[in-house]
Amino acid sequence: MPKFDILNDEKILELELLIYRSKNNLFKTIDDLIIDLDIYSTSEFEANEDLNSFNEEDEENVFLSDIELKKTQLKEELYNLIQVFDYKLPFNFKDDILEYNVKNIPNKSYLFCLYLAKNGAGIDKEKNIISDDFGKYFEHITEIALKKSRPDYNIKRIENVRNELEKICYELGICFHSIDRLNKNAQDAGVDLIAYRKTHKNALRGHIILVQCAAGKNYQKKDKDINIDHWKGYMGDLYTHSKMISIPNIYLTRERHELGGSTLGDAGEIFDRICLLQFIDETKLKEQYKETYDIIQKYEWIK
Repeated sequence: MPKFDILNDEKILELELLIYRSKNNLFKTIDDLIIDLDIYSTSEFEANEDLNSFNEEDEENVFLSDIELKKTQLKEELYNLIQVFDYKLPFNFKDDILEYNVKNIPNKSYLFCLYLAKNGAGIDKEKNIISDDFGKYFEHITEIALKKSRPDYNIKRIENVRNELEKICYELGICFHSIDRLNKNAQDAGVDLIAYRKTHKNALRGHIILVQCAAGKNYQKKDKDINIDHWKGYMGDLYTHSKMISIPNIYLTRERHELGGSTLGDAGEIFDRICLLQFIDETKLKEQYKETYDIIQKYEWIK
């Protein structure tokens, strides 16, 4: 297996290429990348217990076939990566040559998501950022990107569900079901953002998306966190409820036909790094969450 995989949090190909670009020439062939990115792994003949059964010619042939396999795998991965990002990555790959595309210089919010995918959302002592702050920044980025992705939805961030839910329902145009159902210890039940759309202008029915923003590495364990029944108790069941999880990683399945169209267990719709790069608007982020914007612009997230 190659060391790089677009679904592998340990070796993120787009991150490695951005780091690599900062240290090397503009153009690189697939052979250069194979060597420079250290995509050689222990060859098959080295892993075989009966090394004495190989002569020098056998070893050379197996080693060369191993290299060719890795070249094929890396080429496929580069093409797939560029395509799933809808050609918005700062790379072009043609005729076995990788070019840096200056028209697609990645913004800092995207680099921040790469940082989270690689390192998680734990404490960063060097930057003096705690886990809760990482989570908050990622919620802000997701909110801004969702607003651009779903312009026909009203979107609101949840900070204190008991203090804010009735107000949120009013702002979103949702009929708040009953304050009596909201007990004094009410929790958000895994929800960080609410997105809502009426079926038509004067309708009492609509669609509610309950969104969890999972900035850390354990996002795959959060697919059951959102409790739809819990939220129906707040708002009643006139509305169609669905779930979404936002992650700084890439999540793909064979069935994925459009951005955000995958499923992660019971998590519902996936809003991943592909969607975030597609829809993040740093101008809007600065307008709405200037402190978050300033922090994200302040640091080098890849190095």
